[in-house]
Amino acid sequence: MSALLGFVARHGVPGRRPPAAVLSCLPPVLSGRLARPVATSATATAAAAGPRALALIEDMRQLSASPRPALLLGVAGLVPFAAAPVLMLRAGTFNPELLHAQLAYGACILSFLGGVRWGLTLPDGSPQPPSWANLGQSVAPSLVAWAGLLASPSAGGLLLISGLAVAAYWDITLYGYPAWYKALRFCLSLGAILALWTALMCKWFLQGPSCEKPAHPTQPAEPAKPAV
Repeated sequence: MSALLGFVARHGVPGRRPPAAVLSCLPPVLSGRLARPVATSATATAAAAGPRALALIEDMRQLSASPRPALLLGVAGLVPFAAAPVLMLRAGTFNPELLHAQLAYGACILSFLGGVRWGLTLPDGSPQPPSWANLGQSVAPSLVAWAGLLASPSAGGLLLISGLAVAAYWDITLYGYPAWYKALRFCLSLGAILALWTALMCKWFLQGPSCEKPAHPTQPAEPAKPAV
């Protein structure tokens, strides 16, 4: 019995409080330890999500501290993303060429974002070493972008949206980037994702330009016969 109680005292019961009869048989120190339920994986995950959300809020307050070139060039980089859905909505028709141009630009941007992660690991004394994890995550966006160009427009758009979202999550939660970069990264990625999603909505809900021939084509008028 003593060995069993010792085992329970050392390891505890995950997520469950021992019965009062067991606690009464233990010394006060051990009974107090067992009275505290051990956190499960679900509660640990929820506890970790809270600080990340708070950290993002703190980073967003540093958006105004972004260097002017980074801020202006970043906002200008959203113009090709937003141009495609804006033009299609104004015309009221879906344009596959505009969607293809947007997807090609999105693939370039996603590959560029992976290169930023690669460059972070190169300097001596960098907070992030050139490990398999860091370099692998810097190469993955280029592969996703390539697959998005090879896939159909709908599947390619969803791949690029997923790639931008995952890459943004990796960078925002990574130690080593300044707070203003994380805030700018979040805003620009959100804008790009919304533009890609809007373009896909145009593909699914707007009618494309009609290429059908008229049912009764107009016959050319016969030349008038000369008077006799």
